[in-house]
Amino acid sequence: MNDRLRKKAAIKRASQTARSRESVLNQEYLNKLEELYKNALDDINAKIRRYAGVDDTLSFRNLQQLKDEVGLSISELNTAQQRLLKAGMTGAAEVGAAVFVDGEKYKLLVNETVKKTINFMAEDGLQLSDRVWRVNQHTRAIIEQSIENAIIQGYSASKAAQDFLNNGQKVPSEILKKMQSAAPDNIKKILGRELLQNDASAYFNAKRMFQTEINRSYGLAYRDSCFEHDEVVGTRFCLSPNHKKRDICDLHANANVYGLGAGVYPKGKSPWPAHPMTRSYEEPVFSDEVSDADKEGKQTRTEWLQKQPSGLQANILGARIKQQAFAEGLLKENEFTTPYRSLKNRLAKRGL
Repeated sequence: MNDRLRKKAAIKRASQTARSRESVLNQEYLNKLEELYKNALDDINAKIRRYAGVDDTLSFRNLQQLKDEVGLSISELNTAQQRLLKAGMTGAAEVGAAVFVDGEKYKLLVNETVKKTINFMAEDGLQLSDRVWRVNQHTRAIIEQSIENAIIQGYSASKAAQDFLNNGQKVPSEILKKMQSAAPDNIKKILGRELLQNDASAYFNAKRMFQTEINRSYGLAYRDSCFEHDEVVGTRFCLSPNHKKRDICDLHANANVYGLGAGVYPKGKSPWPAHPMTRSYEEPVFSDEVSDADKEGKQTRTEWLQKQPSGLQANILGARIKQQAFAEGLLKENEFTTPYRSLKNRLAKRGL
């Protein structure tokens, strides 16, 4: 094996190691994030219990004061969460940058990558600060609403029970059960589901953000470091081994848009990451790896997509109606990743 092949083999091994390290690091920060939410839940439950009356239920009398105190817990959670996310992004950037660069260039690349990740604007027009704000507002809303709903249900049941008693009737068991809605133990169960357990829980939303942004920070640092090597002409968009649902990533990984080979993009042109929580990744492509067939096989994304079955077209475009627009020549290439709700009026004017 000549020296060039040995160096390329070493880079490939280092890249595989870096991807594994990033995966481990990502999980470590998700574990730390979950711990933050569990601690916040314990703190909120302790505050709720302090406001319970002699009948071990909460009343409207202290609701606003309780909401104010719970709001402080949520603010503390948000502050700790932002600090943890930045640390995770920095750690991921360090892993990604280390494959190709070191010294001052390494430090500069890590810092620049974290800034890029913070300032990155996705297809929906949102930056990281917007997403952090949304996660925080969602957490605050579901906690406050859960507490308020529990108190209302308990209060309504109590009034109904009193009416039964005033009429000399036995209070039905379902009314007695609902009277416990405002009990701290019941609210604790509700908040546990809303904050940590449900698929739409506050933690799930935060977890999605952490996975996406930490992975983005790693990927951007790795990609930028690749181009510090003189012989790297592009990066290949690679599908994750666990890529089961075909989507826009399949187009990015297979179209030969720049004549460098399927899924290979020159500096500044890569579409990675294609969507939140992606596990697709990139690898460097060296000048001697680009064949004449690659150069001659250059194609547009539209040309590649036209050759695919209609079902795959719909998966890639994200909606059957967008596939219909594409088949009728009404969908522009720069609209492939645009949500249909944003295209609806435009496509109607074009005759869809």
